[in-house]
Amino acid sequence: MDVLLIDDKEGEGALLVREWEEAGIRVLHSDDLDDLAVMLDGGRPDGWPDGPYEIEAAVIDLDLGGKKLGLKTLGAAGGIVATDRLFRWRQRSGKNFPIALRTADVIDDRALAAVLAAEIAGRPLPLWGKSSVAAQRLRAFVLDSLDDVVQEAAYGAVMVHPVRFVKGERGENLLGDYLYDGKRADVWRKLWDGWEVEPAILAAGYRSHNKFWETHQWLIATILHLRDQGRGLHELNGERLRLPDYEEQIWAETIGDLDQAIYDVAKQDDLADSTKRVILASLRKDLSEIEMFLAGKNLKRRKNGNLVNTRPSQKRNVEQGEFLGVYGQVLGHPEVVKLFRH
Repeated sequence: MDVLLIDDKEGEGALLVREWEEAGIRVLHSDDLDDLAVMLDGGRPDGWPDGPYEIEAAVIDLDLGGKKLGLKTLGAAGGIVATDRLFRWRQRSGKNFPIALRTADVIDDRALAAVLAAEIAGRPLPLWGKSSVAAQRLRAFVLDSLDDVVQEAAYGAVMVHPVRFVKGERGENLLGDYLYDGKRADVWRKLWDGWEVEPAILAAGYRSHNKFWETHQWLIATILHLRDQGRGLHELNGERLRLPDYEEQIWAETIGDLDQAIYDVAKQDDLADSTKRVILASLRKDLSEIEMFLAGKNLKRRKNGNLVNTRPSQKRNVEQGEFLGVYGQVLGHPEVVKLFRH
């Protein structure tokens, strides 16, 4: 049987070729998306054995970090693009072989890439690590799936689901569908191209830089909160993210952090009294704003004259910078934007 491996690391391909050959599996290693394109068009990529090729399964490395696309590496965006191309080819050819994801460490950008790949597929995708044990379990899954319908999780896979979130009472959104809706997609692309944040937002057609982030604040804050709690987006197992619930958790943690900071500063003996007063006044102001907001009393007058209970936003700039830093190379990659933009 033939198994297609898409992985930019030569050593990974050689290892699986050697270990899986004993089980009668021929691993066809494509180390970039150009080789994949040749195979999907019916050709023979350089270095491959002669055809015909009977693909019974495909394994995609989530991070094709070493291969270039234009001036930048594909990185974790490569896993999304490869998933899209394989699912389209599978549909055209009438084949129904399993497609699996694989990566050594599921850090932030790979977690996002995994859930977007699952959204592209329209179904949960299995994800294995790269340890020798994981490779053996993946091989067992591939072999057993030839004869029967098997459950990937029984072979040690993490099942990666498309992420759905709920902002309020108006239904739910798929993460990729929401992030690439119209002008948002233009923002991510411009940031990937090196634009500064505020000009990128304004050039995409938004009237206000701050309004853009206020609209996305609690989705961004929730994603970062989950990450800090040790839960990647790929580990939600189909759980819907109710942003109002996470907002309550985040405010409670922020209050705790501010209380601790006030206590620590008050205890410091090496600070000048004047400096200590300034720091404590700032921390207490932040704490008071949050407590007033949660009590429904942080009222500010809008241009139309209405008084509105306003969310404090002292962490917004920090959160937006961190979010773009860890997820931006996937969000704005031109191939990913092309797949999701609508």
